[in-house]
Amino acid sequence: MNTIISAILAQTNVPPTLPDSLHTSQAQLWTYAIAVATPLLIQFVKWVVPTVPKMLLPALSPFVGVALGMAFNAVGLANISWVDGAHLGALGVFLRELVDQAAKLRQSQETKAGGA
Repeated sequence: MNTIISAILAQTNVPPTLPDSLHTSQAQLWTYAIAVATPLLIQFVKWVVPTVPKMLLPALSPFVGVALGMAFNAVGLANISWVDGAHLGALGVFLRELVDQAAKLRQSQETKAGGA
């Protein structure tokens, strides 16, 4: 039994490899700007065209991301594929919805606590 424990404890563990460093090049930061700008553009579309169904607005986010990616590529700020643009657009709206739902949940909990 002691030999088994000794064999287990004597093994050397290779330290895990570190993840890639954060992408902080200027082109990569412009890529992240798509995720920030997409919810703002979706809100702008909602404000300019109030007749657009609310269920359609989140579905527009990948297309807005692709359009922003193409615009950044044309200007030369970043080299973004259309798939990455779609992902970043959807990510932006996902993050906005996450914050919005958390705020609504907190508000409903405060209302319930205040009414009880």
